Amino acid sequence: VEQKLQLQHQQQSSDDIEIRAKLMALNAEALECRAVAVQLQQEARMVLSKAAEIEKLANDELDQQKLEMKEKQQEKERNRAAELERRVKLEEERQRLK
Repeated sequence: VEQKLQLQHQQQSSDDIEIRAKLMALNAEALECRAVAVQLQQEARMVLSKAAEIEKLANDELDQQKLEMKEKQQEKERNRAAELERRVKLEEERQRLK
């Protein structure tokens, strides 16, 4: 009976060691997962930062293009007004010479 109890105790001790080893392996795996998660968060922050930078550059470029288009439109309007004024003067000169 004592030998049987001793065998059971050894078996329990062996099972405990095996369970502890599995728990340690799971803890190590969990730590690795956490490390990967932290790394992914850092990479995500960098990607978001780069995306914000690209968005700002794109918005700046759009603003510049809008400004250039506005300037071109104003130039066209000035040219059109100058042409109309020239035509009016020509018409006035023509009327005066009649």
